[in-house]
Amino acid sequence: MGYTRFKNGFEVTSNAAVDRRIYLSKAEMLTAEEDYNLPDLYFCICTDDGKFYLYNVDNEVNSETGKYRIIDESITFTSEAAKAQLNEAIKNSVEIGTIKTEIADIQEDVTILSGNVTSVTERVDVLEPKVTTLETRVDTLEPKVTDLEPRVITLENNVEQAEEDIENIQE
Repeated sequence: MGYTRFKNGFEVTSNAAVDRRIYLSKAEMLTAEEDYNLPDLYFCICTDDGKFYLYNVDNEVNSETGKYRIIDESITFTSEAAKAQLNEAIKNSVEIGTIKTEIADIQEDVTILSGNVTSVTERVDVLEPKVTTLETRVDTLEPKVTDLEPRVITLENNVEQAEEDIENIQE
């Protein structure tokens, strides 16, 4: 399935939806390097004047279009090599858009997981004093249990003796 879009008299066709970065105003060109994840070479159609511009990461920044430079009007995209390069640029721009979407999804997952970690940390902070209190109670009860153990053994012996005495009486 192909996508076709007309902008300022230009027909742009690609196998994937056309990337937003292909249509920029001169003001957007100034900040494109910061606002968009651009490959080293990238073209766009200027929404202000309808002309083709080429972004080159190695260009010096100018005050009108940043690192974009106008492509001479005599250049046409009729050769197979030029068409292949144009198609490759469109394909790369779509792939970068997909990657940015995946990164945004991952960042959202990280935010959710960070919230879960915060929640668990808060629960640990609430439970930690309770655990300390329980440990103190165990430390207090342990000697009492140790003191009661011989008494329990004595009581068990007394119960056994009482049962024997009852049996003897009944006989």
